[in-house]
Amino acid sequence: MGCCGQKRNPLPPGISGGAPGVPHAMASAVSDRSRIGPAAVAGGRSVTLRYRERAPVRVRGPATGRLYAFSSEQPTQAVDVRDAEALLRTLHFVRA
Repeated sequence: MGCCGQKRNPLPPGISGGAPGVPHAMASAVSDRSRIGPAAVAGGRSVTLRYRERAPVRVRGPATGRLYAFSSEQPTQAVDVRDAEALLRTLHFVRA
């Protein structure tokens, strides 16, 4: 007997979610210090991305390990260029 959800496609690494294709906030608590805002991207090497979904999501950048928090209230922010391409491949983000 199979388990419910065995045929779902997994989300890409770094994105926490539940339902297929809809990312959700990570269950673990994260301190405000670990959130990265537009001014915190080192060296000015950033690109502005816009989150296309409505549910809040926290995404860990695969290259830098930085945590980016997006929501419908804050859909746009600067992301380190080393993380941007991986986030864009998820189709949950577009260049702003």
